[in-house]
Amino acid sequence: LGNPEVLTVCGNWEPDSGLAFKFSAPMVVAAALSGVETGALATFSEANARDPELRALAAKVKIETSEKYEQEEALVTFETVDGRKIEIPARTAQSADTALGDQESLLPKVRALVRPIYGDAGTEHLISSFRGLHAAAKLPDIVPAARIAAE
Repeated sequence: LGNPEVLTVCGNWEPDSGLAFKFSAPMVVAAALSGVETGALATFSEANARDPELRALAAKVKIETSEKYEQEEALVTFETVDGRKIEIPARTAQSADTALGDQESLLPKVRALVRPIYGDAGTEHLISSFRGLHAAAKLPDIVPAARIAAE
C-alpha cells in the first residue's frame, strides 16, 4: 500500500530493459525478496529484467494505493501460504537528514555504486575520505581523494 504516484512512476509490470526494470516496483520488490542487491547498478540489466524467476515472483506482487501515504511511505504486507498476513511499515527513500545521521546504512549502496569505477581499494579510500565530512569545520578538497582512489 503506497502513494498513487508509485504506479505512475514505477508501474511497469513487464520491463524489457535494465532502465525499465529500475522503474518497475513489482520487479524491484521481487529482486529484493530474492536477495538481489537493488542498490547495485549491475542489477538493472536487460538479462535481469527478463529473468523468468524474477518475473514469476513479480507477478505475485500486488500494489494498492492510498492518498494517505506520502511518496516515500509504504505498508508492505506479506501473505504466507497458510494465510497469515505480516505488515511492515516502510520508507522507500531516506531524507538527507536521515542519511547523514545514519551513514553506515548507506555504505552497501555506496560500495555497490562506486566499486565498479574505483575498485575495492579506491572505494574504501573514498569512504574514509568522506567520513565525518558533514561535521567538518571547513570542507577539504575532495578532488585529491578522488584522484588517489582512481589510481
